[in-house]
Amino acid sequence: MKNAILAVLAAVSLIAFGSQANAGQLLSGWPDAIKCNVTTPNDGEAVFYLNYINHPVSTFNGYRRSNPNTFYDLQFNQDGTFNSYNGGLSASNCNKSITQLYTDGQAIDFDGLPSGAVILFNASSCPAGWTRQLQVAGSGNDFDGVTCSKN
Repeated sequence: MKNAILAVLAAVSLIAFGSQANAGQLLSGWPDAIKCNVTTPNDGEAVFYLNYINHPVSTFNGYRRSNPNTFYDLQFNQDGTFNSYNGGLSASNCNKSITQLYTDGQAIDFDGLPSGAVILFNASSCPAGWTRQLQVAGSGNDFDGVTCSKN
């Protein structure tokens, strides 16, 4: 569990697109992350984070996992149905609807993070249920958004 939380804290660069989601979610009705069994490449269990909402070209909502030189995406239609994998990715258990991912326990919402968890949000303010934290001077943080801790 500790490694999963550290992965969330280290990997998340969240996109707000001008509105705050409900109940700790970035986009109401959509999970903040999805857990999949990745078969190509042979990575096993991996977490994909909500990365783009209503993509301007494809209109998909996308979840992304990255390795040093590659991005792997799961894409879903606006109605929550699975659309496609990108980046040479395949997974044995993620080609299903958002509803089914919730039912199967593969959908993750950040409201499940413990109180005190700290995340960087690519936004001008923290979402409901989060408190803005001061960034540490000289930390080398070039981040343009806000640092927030979960209440």
